[in-house]
Amino acid sequence: MDTPRIKDLILKKEIDLLKETMKKGEQEGMQTFDQAIYNFYMQGEINYDTAIAYADSANDLRLRIKFDTPGHEGQEEETENKSTFKIREQ
Repeated sequence: MDTPRIKDLILKKEIDLLKETMKKGEQEGMQTFDQAIYNFYMQGEINYDTAIAYADSANDLRLRIKFDTPGHEGQEEETENKSTFKIREQ
C-alpha cells in the first residue's frame, strides 16, 4: 500500500511496525493476510480448518474467530467443507 505512513516506515527501516500499521489501516484499504483470511471465512468462502491452516498467526486468527464471530462457540473443526475456494501450494 502506497501511503505516507508505510513509505516512512520503509525509509526508516522500521519493518517490524508494518504489520501493525496495516492492521490499523483498513480505512485506507490496507489489510493483513490474516484479515483477508478472516474475511473469506466470514463470507463462507473457506472453512475454519483452511483459515487456520494458512494463517500467518493461527492462534491470533483462532482467537478472533472465537471472540469476534457471532454464533461461533469456539468450535474448532468443521465436518463439512462447502467451499469452492482453494489455496494452491507451490
